Amino acid sequence: TATTCAAVAVSGDVTKLQTQFTDIAKGAKDATEAARASYAVAAATDASRSSGPFEQAYSALQAVLPEDPNVLALAPLSRKGAPTRNELRDDFGKIELEIVRAARAAESGGGMWGQVQASLSQFVVVRRAGEIDTTDSVVDNASARVAAGDLEGAVTQLSRLTGPPAKIVAPWLEKARLRVEIDQRLAAVRDRKSVV
Repeated sequence: TATTCAAVAVSGDVTKLQTQFTDIAKGAKDATEAARASYAVAAATDASRSSGPFEQAYSALQAVLPEDPNVLALAPLSRKGAPTRNELRDDFGKIELEIVRAARAAESGGGMWGQVQASLSQFVVVRRAGEIDTTDSVVDNASARVAAGDLEGAVTQLSRLTGPPAKIVAPWLEKARLRVEIDQRLAAVRDRKSVV
């Protein structure tokens, strides 16, 4: 009977060790998968910060997080890529005055005086400061946001433009929206509790 009791105790210890080993193995597997996911997110984030496509890094991310809705939404974006935030800042600086000139030309209307104003606006633009809801104020606010790194706020501001100014800023807005979406989707993936 002492041998039987010892055998039962050993059997219980073996069962307990098997359960612990299974738990440890599962924990190790989960930790490995979390590490792979973290690395894939970091690699995709780094690759996406360039102005070109980031398909290879996206493929690695998609392999470790195949069901994540933000990862799935990144598929078409990874093929396009988007300009960097610095490139968008520089590009906006090049079109700022064009946007204001287009607004002035539209405001001046037709007729002889309108044509003279439109011609002069090609060379000299006097920005109106302090006015609310004018093209100047929208462009000023957007410019300040772009300079501060708030691309999302600049997009919101410039989306308010209409008419000729909206046509001038449209290509820039399309690129900026791509950059914002890529950054937001990768941030959402990074913020998942399983990817730390």
